[in-house]
Amino acid sequence: MIIFSFLFYLFKNKILLFSFITIWGYLVFIVQPKWKEYVAYGKLESNVNISQFKLDAGDNSFDFETIGTKYVLLDFWSSTCGICFRKFPKVQELYDKFKENENVLIASVFITHEDEIYSDGTRLLREDGYTFPVIGCTDWKSSLISTLGIDGVPTVIILNENKEVIFRGSIEFAENKLYSLMAD
Repeated sequence: MIIFSFLFYLFKNKILLFSFITIWGYLVFIVQPKWKEYVAYGKLESNVNISQFKLDAGDNSFDFETIGTKYVLLDFWSSTCGICFRKFPKVQELYDKFKENENVLIASVFITHEDEIYSDGTRLLREDGYTFPVIGCTDWKSSLISTLGIDGVPTVIILNENKEVIFRGSIEFAENKLYSLMAD
């Protein structure tokens, strides 16, 4: 507010001040969140297909090629990631909203740390009352993580019906993307 007062005093031109406030607001509220998302998750490479990958899911494996839904939202997380646990309520909210929709699968992928196994990830989620599925686990050295360009967690991926990556980013932007996809 002090800056605006100083600018108004300095310029005494309401149109210029209004223009400055408008540009500042656009940069802060529109550009900055998108830029922050780009810096955190990078540019999405086109034509990344993961249909050939399988994930460990306890006693069996999860094969991406066999998923019959139109869209798959995957939340990659680790037990050592505090931000992941703070984002789980949003993942649960989306899961609850779309769990009856046969065109959407929402699940998490547990990235193991040291001696962890699939059941450790499932146990951690269930202890906190989350019901969205953990479809498998992997580790940081896996070719899936490398192919998807995941450098940190939480990272959300959305796949289309051909198992091509159409989104990589945060759960907040993924939610907007999923709603826009469902509107089409």
